[in-house]
Amino acid sequence: MGNHELIMLAGLKYKDDFEFWLKVGGDKTLQSFNLMPMRSECLHLPFNYVGFLNKTVDYHETDDFIFCHASIYPYLPMDKQNDYALRWRKLENNHVGHVSGKTVICGHTEQRDGQVLFQNGIICIDTWAYGDGCLTAIEINGKKLYQADNDGDFYITDVSNFF
Repeated sequence: MGNHELIMLAGLKYKDDFEFWLKVGGDKTLQSFNLMPMRSECLHLPFNYVGFLNKTVDYHETDDFIFCHASIYPYLPMDKQNDYALRWRKLENNHVGHVSGKTVICGHTEQRDGQVLFQNGIICIDTWAYGDGCLTAIEINGKKLYQADNDGDFYITDVSNFF
C-alpha cells in the first residue's frame, strides 16, 4: 500500500479527509469510474476495488527482494519500519541497500529522467508517470522492464545485466 491508497481509504472513511484525497488524485479516480467528485458518489465505487485496497499489505518480502512503496530505512528490519518509511520517505542522495542484503524495489522518489534507478541494492521504478515521464513495471523473474509513456508508446527492456 502506498500513500495514495492510504489517503483514498482515509477519504472514504472520514469526511475531513475526503477533500484532501480529491486534491491529490481522488477527483481523477472517481472520474475514471464515471463518478462525480462528491463524497456521496463514493458509494458507487465497485466493492471489489475498495476491498482490494483494504487488503493491501505494507510490503512484500521474498528470499532476494523487498517490495515496498517508498524508501525504507536501510538499517531497520522490515518489521520495525514505520508508516512514514513505507509510504512517504524519499530516497536520499547517499541511499544504500537494506541491511538484509536484499534488493529493495520501490517507488515514490520520481526519476525525472524517466530512467529506472539501479543503485546500491535499490531499484526505484518511479519514472515520473504523473509528470512528463512514463509508467514503469518490473518483472523480476523475466528481468524485464515494461514502460508506457504519455504518448502511448510501449517499451520492453531487458535488465538482466542489473541482477
